[in-house]
Amino acid sequence: MRLSTLLKVAVVGGFGIAALSIAAAKSLDLGRIKTLLVAEVKAATGRDLAINGGLRLRGGLVPALVADGVSLANRPGGSRADMLRVDRVEAELALLPLLRGDVRVVRLVVSGPDIVLETGADGIGNWVPNPPPAAAGKSDKATARLNLREFKIKNARVTVVGADRVGDTYNVHKLSIQPERPGAGPVSIQMVADHSGKTFELTGSLGSLAGLGDGKPWPIRLKASGRGIQAALDGTLTAPLAGKGADIKVGLQADEFADLARLAGRHVPPVGPFRLNARLTEVGGHLGLADLDAALGRRDMVFVSARGAVRNLWPLHGIELAVAAESDNLAGLSRLVGFDVPSMGPARASAQLRGSLDDWRLLDLKAAVAASELVGELAWSDGRLPKVSAQLSATALALADFTTPAVRPGEKLEARGPVKGANGRLVPDWPVPVDLLRSVDADIALHVGALALGSVRLTDTAIGLRLGGGRLELAPMRAGLAGGALDGSLDLRTNGGIPSVVASLRGMHVEWGRLGHELGLTGSQAARGDFTLALAGRGEDLRTMLAVAEGGLVADVGSGFLPGGDELRCAVARATINGGVFQTERGLAVETASHALLGGGSLDLSHETVELTLLPQNRGGRGLILSGPLAEPTLSWRETAPIEADGSVCQVGRGQLKPAKPRPAKPSR
Repeated sequence: MRLSTLLKVAVVGGFGIAALSIAAAKSLDLGRIKTLLVAEVKAATGRDLAINGGLRLRGGLVPALVADGVSLANRPGGSRADMLRVDRVEAELALLPLLRGDVRVVRLVVSGPDIVLETGADGIGNWVPNPPPAAAGKSDKATARLNLREFKIKNARVTVVGADRVGDTYNVHKLSIQPERPGAGPVSIQMVADHSGKTFELTGSLGSLAGLGDGKPWPIRLKASGRGIQAALDGTLTAPLAGKGADIKVGLQADEFADLARLAGRHVPPVGPFRLNARLTEVGGHLGLADLDAALGRRDMVFVSARGAVRNLWPLHGIELAVAAESDNLAGLSRLVGFDVPSMGPARASAQLRGSLDDWRLLDLKAAVAASELVGELAWSDGRLPKVSAQLSATALALADFTTPAVRPGEKLEARGPVKGANGRLVPDWPVPVDLLRSVDADIALHVGALALGSVRLTDTAIGLRLGGGRLELAPMRAGLAGGALDGSLDLRTNGGIPSVVASLRGMHVEWGRLGHELGLTGSQAARGDFTLALAGRGEDLRTMLAVAEGGLVADVGSGFLPGGDELRCAVARATINGGVFQTERGLAVETASHALLGGGSLDLSHETVELTLLPQNRGGRGLILSGPLAEPTLSWRETAPIEADGSVCQVGRGQLKPAKPRPAKPSR
């Protein structure tokens, strides 16, 4: 065929197509189609559809219905009047059926949609249709049918509004949905979008559009990826438009959990990788997760894992998880919690988590830091005030495992002695955590077989902690110490203005020689004794409380041997505490086979100074003087006149005898 002939055919064909398009346009009642579309959308969704820019037919080989300025109303109470606003909708039509008045949409292109997705106070999303009751009488027969070869969205803006009414925006650059085969059946989906400047892609397949409302399992198979985040869904929905009847395998992982949190509008510090595999199911109308296997974090900070099920995701309850946590060194948590965590590790914990978001329990709890181990149960309930309750026990706990810095994970160092603050003070100005004590209730019982406080060892330790209404009580406080026993209590009240505290500690039959060995003082033996300390104070911090403390101290030690072999017959300390000052006039006494010393003085907790003097009994000799700041006191001896007293100086120290007044003496050179 010659070129001129081809050109003639093309011209004739072009005029033919134009004529067919004109004929098709004349055969359509656009006003009726517009009215029908509005009615059909109302019947299907219960919402008003508006075509503000009019409806027109674009001619050509592939004619199309074009609608400009389309909007779909939001649910009542939504963040804005329209759920959907679209710049333009183009519905491409099959030409030959159109000539017969049969409108068949073969391709749908939506340009510039602006969509708001939000959940109402009733927990129902605005994307869930709410069709009105079917109208009585005969409805107008539809004249349009969908036989889509492609559904395409270009340059969409999707805003997800949270419960705080703050929107999080996603930009969908391209979304294409096409049938995998002609007619009914699954459709493939491809999408490119971005959020917070990060691009991600979505691919996969969905059930047919015709099957959205037939009540049969509607398949869904999707994969999404972008900048270190991957997600996958594989399963079915029996009511996809309502989000009901789910049975879907869910996979989600992120190189950094903080990136995933930002997609949900949350900002958290970097914590490490995240992984989740589960099966999303609906049982009895409740959406839950079965076969859950999740992990979060890194061991240089903390690595957390969970396996089990969550029976109801909203509201969150029916939690049945085996949880575990591991850390090479808990100091790595410092950058996460915002304050310095002591170097502790390695650490591990495991438990069975049961309950709901507001009322949960940790059963079969097992925790360990270095050589310290703890087992028991812990519960949390959220009421007017949150409440923590626990029953905990340990075979062995070492304070050094929680407070001693380490260079390498698991390294054990000796506990340090008292550390002076920047101002040279020994007593820290730790504030009473009033807000914390008033914001939570607690009932905790702890039993420790062997408790190491530095080099001192406590045995069979039992502590009860009760906190309620801003009042903290520690009772009982019992332990074994150096072959004897300790018994104490503490009552801290913050509900009456300035915090106040009453504390007591009693030691019975304590073997001071054994305690000396634990403290590194070799040579002392056998001496046993009792002591009682009582304190009451008020203040906003520990230093202020001790600076105004009232109370008393009594200590009485029996016979034994001192370092160097000297025989100890007795030792006594008896003092009153007024305004933060330990004061005794003749309440200090030490008697050995070769010496008898009696004296007194003061120890001022407010200024952290000490001034104590021990003088010889009935004969001249050297007196012992301890004076200066508590952080660095000075011990000295001086020649002094004796204290004349009948009987034992310890009897005088106990207040059983009245001593004679000492005669003045010249200080030694």
